[in-house]
Amino acid sequence: MMPGSQERAAIVASHS
Repeated sequence: MMPGSQERAAIVASHS
């Protein structure tokens, strides 16, 4: 898995 995938998901969710 890529590093910071969960953090990225949180950022994307915030933008959604």
